[in-house]
Amino acid sequence: MRKYDDGPTGATRRVVLKGMTSLAGASLAGAMPGWASAANPVQSDFMAVSKALVGQHKMTAAYGDALVAAFAKNDPKFGAKVSALLKLIGSEPVDADTLKAKLAGADKDVAALPQAILTGWYLGIAGSGKDAICVAYASNFANQTVADVLRPQSYAYGAYGSWSAKPV
Repeated sequence: MRKYDDGPTGATRRVVLKGMTSLAGASLAGAMPGWASAANPVQSDFMAVSKALVGQHKMTAAYGDALVAAFAKNDPKFGAKVSALLKLIGSEPVDADTLKAKLAGADKDVAALPQAILTGWYLGIAGSGKDAICVAYASNFANQTVADVLRPQSYAYGAYGSWSAKPV
């Protein structure tokens, strides 16, 4: 068996490949969109507003990230609207009557935002009409809420969401 030479610098193929992989990863990290950052104020404001509106459901960061990206794609002023809504309603859970009272004098775009956010979490759809973006199906709150009793109609037979796993 022939032993390969480490070359004049002493660097092995493995070291070079690790270095190239690290360099590629570092360059990709700088190319990530702003909403992917955990310190992003739009994302944190969105999750705070969502917590106030949704309440009892466990909201995942990945689902929230996808919703923020979809809403921002349809509306460049989405971040400003979410910030205004957060200032208006706060981050504590709010019931429908209190929400309606707080939104009574608000800008119409900000007043329409709670319905759009709730639609995103419960139906997995951001936007409407030709601008609608499907963000989730199996993990949306409407399906998760009834998953123990109801099974959505499908061609896949078995437990709800079983079609998402690779067949055995």
